[in-house]
Amino acid sequence: MLDAAWLVILGMLLLGKLCQFAQVFEHQSAAQVLNRYVIYAALPPLVISTLQSLQFNTMLLWMVLLPWLMMVVSVGLMWIIGRVLQWSRAVIGAMMMLTALGNTSFLGFPIVTALLGPEALPAAMFYDQFGSFLMLSSVGLLIAAHYGHTDEVNLRSIAISIIKFPPFIALIIGLLPIPWHANILSAMTQMGASLVPVACFAVGLQWRWRLQRRHWVPLSIGLGTKMVLLPLLAGLILQLAQVPNQIAQVGLLEAGMPPMITAGAIASAAGLDRDLASAMVGFGVVLALFSLPVLNSLAWFA
Repeated sequence: MLDAAWLVILGMLLLGKLCQFAQVFEHQSAAQVLNRYVIYAALPPLVISTLQSLQFNTMLLWMVLLPWLMMVVSVGLMWIIGRVLQWSRAVIGAMMMLTALGNTSFLGFPIVTALLGPEALPAAMFYDQFGSFLMLSSVGLLIAAHYGHTDEVNLRSIAISIIKFPPFIALIIGLLPIPWHANILSAMTQMGASLVPVACFAVGLQWRWRLQRRHWVPLSIGLGTKMVLLPLLAGLILQLAQVPNQIAQVGLLEAGMPPMITAGAIASAAGLDRDLASAMVGFGVVLALFSLPVLNSLAWFA
């Protein structure tokens, strides 16, 4: 039976999709506003308050290393497959971005919390901030610039985007030895409590189902790589490294998250295959509702 947290995720996803279908919101930018609310208002206080209870373990470094390993595998694999199947540059670039970058925060945080409990959230934050976010801000932008028609990306612009990102600033603050008052931490925890329903509702608002016949092959390969091959590889690596159970389970789930919504938006803006990017994100979210509980149920780390 699904617990309350998982029902909230499913309910808000479906409610968001229903509101999109019924055109409840006058402007299509509603999802972008909610995404910014999550990034600027809900996530930073949650990051700070959660990190105060973090018991640092050297094994947490795997949550930094693992996403970069998965990125090398996925980008290299998409380059090889793209050359063999003679995909266009727009398709190869989109596939690289959307297999390398997972939805490890908007969906990752609530799903990890629902399946593993709130005590698993710090490890997920390490995976997202030092992995997915830094990859999006560096490798993701470089891929978009190389395969699309974006302006030249340089180290200065990448560094500025990282430094200005509110959750990353909160991560640094949360790691500092600041003696936070209990009431302040309690207030920040309550502020961050809105992250799960708002983030899932925003994802529901952005579901898209457009798909042409020529996209079926890259879509199948992309989602199979992102949501089956990569998490199985991650699970094997973590098992061989004898990473503790809870941290390893977080790594397994985060590696299996569907393609990142923000990466899809950047890919579209850069002139990569927009319909394929949208389909990867939309179908990936639906597939994740089934694939992630299955991954979590595997007794990999018992």
